[in-house]
Amino acid sequence: MTRRRHRSHHRHRSGKGVVEVSVIGRGIYRFSKAAQLLRLESPSVNNAAVRRWAFGYLQGGKQYSGAIRYDNFSIETQTLSFLELVELAYISGMLESGASWSKVRRAMQAARQMFPDDPHPFARREWFADPGGIYLQLGEKRQDPLLLEMGNMQYAMKRLLRVYLKQLRFNAETQHADMWSPLGDEKPIIVDPQRAFGLPIVASGVRTDVLAGYHRAGDPITRIASWYDIPEIEVEAAIDFEERLQPIAA
Repeated sequence: MTRRRHRSHHRHRSGKGVVEVSVIGRGIYRFSKAAQLLRLESPSVNNAAVRRWAFGYLQGGKQYSGAIRYDNFSIETQTLSFLELVELAYISGMLESGASWSKVRRAMQAARQMFPDDPHPFARREWFADPGGIYLQLGEKRQDPLLLEMGNMQYAMKRLLRVYLKQLRFNAETQHADMWSPLGDEKPIIVDPQRAFGLPIVASGVRTDVLAGYHRAGDPITRIASWYDIPEIEVEAAIDFEERLQPIAA
């Protein structure tokens, strides 16, 4: 069985010539894949929404910036990193809880002021752990009634964001998310930027789309599990997971 080898570095041009950028530990997600993953908890998410949230949009001749910070690699390749994906999960959770886009933007601006040296403040544990308390704290610090109002939305926000809190693992030192179990810990599905460039894998490390692809081609679960020397339950989980990732309209 032939397996493709992936490059661990990306070459792109800058004002100083060709620059090598390591993608190990970063994660690489196209808008369609990001939308599929976010849609698991926020059904209204689609490709266009992810693009707008990340890179902004043009309306009425005016350019509006995105809600998150991204690096040159993201904009040049039109992809998202793992931490950018987690921030979008938070944003989609806020919107799903009833916050307006203007409130999301204001909250992001406040978060940047609270953590000025952190390019990905919404990927930190505290935002998922106690959204109401965080927004009340921000509102009191900034004397911002809008943020105080968002703090009072804490029941609706906690209900959805608590789901992400259970799914995400956070680094004890950085407090940033470093792994995501999109179906919960009881299922062996992992999104880890350190493995398979952040694409969903089963616990043993095989990509879920690869395992499900063989099954769609007619190969039985027992044979697929034997090929990769993995438990059949992981193949079954991969098939179930990929079936949940329905195609997202652009």
